[in-house]
Amino acid sequence: MSELTPDSGLPQAVPPYVDGARRMSKEQFLQYTPQPFLLFPRSTLWDPLLLQVQASGAEGATKVVSYDVQTGGYSFICPIRKRKQNEDPRIYLGRVSKYNDLVIPVSSVSSRHACFLNPSVSMSGKWAIMDLGSSNGTWVNDEGIAPNTETALESGVSLRLGGNLIAWFFDAPDFYQVLIDDQKLQYYVSY
Repeated sequence: MSELTPDSGLPQAVPPYVDGARRMSKEQFLQYTPQPFLLFPRSTLWDPLLLQVQASGAEGATKVVSYDVQTGGYSFICPIRKRKQNEDPRIYLGRVSKYNDLVIPVSSVSSRHACFLNPSVSMSGKWAIMDLGSSNGTWVNDEGIAPNTETALESGVSLRLGGNLIAWFFDAPDFYQVLIDDQKLQYYVSY
């Protein structure tokens, strides 16, 4: 199942995760993928050129998945995990691969947009997000968050990155439930 965890930082296609979850028990899935996830609904904001260029240089990275204007564009998944090996416990999200653990190739996302803090380092003891003074802001459940301030995250909240890009934040157990339920998956992917 290594196809589920390429180390590129790029968004990944949804179908391998759906297939993997449906072949595994919940316990197996959580053992294999314990981290939280971002699930991006279909959007036409993804820059296919950025995805193609970054994918061509990163072994095992996501390739551009089907694009269908009638269904609203691309839908992706990002496991929230550290990719860059350094002492900083924060998990960085932004448009540029060089600086970030999660690479979001959308023009309204800043080069270093936000970071996630895991429960062991956040002030709340929960997963948290912090906007890093991005140009276009970050929202949690449609409320803008102040730059450089931690905001605790509950599983199932919506995030808005750079003004228009929506993502759902899920802990691994809730994400498993979404992946195995066609109605839930369709709701979140089509939002």
